[in-house]
Amino acid sequence: MQNCRLCCSDKRFQSIRAPFVFGGDEEHNFWSCSICDAIYLYPIPSPEEEKKFYFQEFEKFMSSRVGDHRDWSNAEKHKTTNEDQVHRRLPFFKDYLKKDLDLLEIGCSSGFMLDAFKAKGLNCIGVEPSGEFKDFLIQSGHNVVQDISEIEEHKKFDIITHFFVLEHIRDPFAFLSQSYDLLKENGVIICEIPCANDI
Repeated sequence: MQNCRLCCSDKRFQSIRAPFVFGGDEEHNFWSCSICDAIYLYPIPSPEEEKKFYFQEFEKFMSSRVGDHRDWSNAEKHKTTNEDQVHRRLPFFKDYLKKDLDLLEIGCSSGFMLDAFKAKGLNCIGVEPSGEFKDFLIQSGHNVVQDISEIEEHKKFDIITHFFVLEHIRDPFAFLSQSYDLLKENGVIICEIPCANDI
């Protein structure tokens, strides 16, 4: 057992929420903290293992677990099979999509949302740790970096967005603090995260 990954509460407040992690190893479990209600994966990879996983292995891993409704075999197919996500998500941005605003998308994968934001006249920068997807995005004309730390100093954004990214972040407090530092005054962060009660 271990302390909570989020609030660091003592291990006596931690219990296994789910003993099976799809795609995980036998030692992986989803744990739950009775103090802060966080649900988290444990054990977690080292920073080096994590970086290698997202840079080289993430697409293959996702291909093995998502079924046939999303194609992770290459960036172009991934983009095509996620068009429905564009249509589902854009209404949540309707009050914010104004021409020439600066937008940062963290974890932009194949760029299907970046394409939509760019088409609305926004100035977009993406962050994508996958080597394959990052190369594809750059070849497609997007301004993309591999890590949030690579964003030029003093650059600020009207909108910061990420979809199903926060649950992958090793230190969510540091990530959110870093995100707020990149936000303009009166800027917004719009994100989507999974719900523990989803089927």
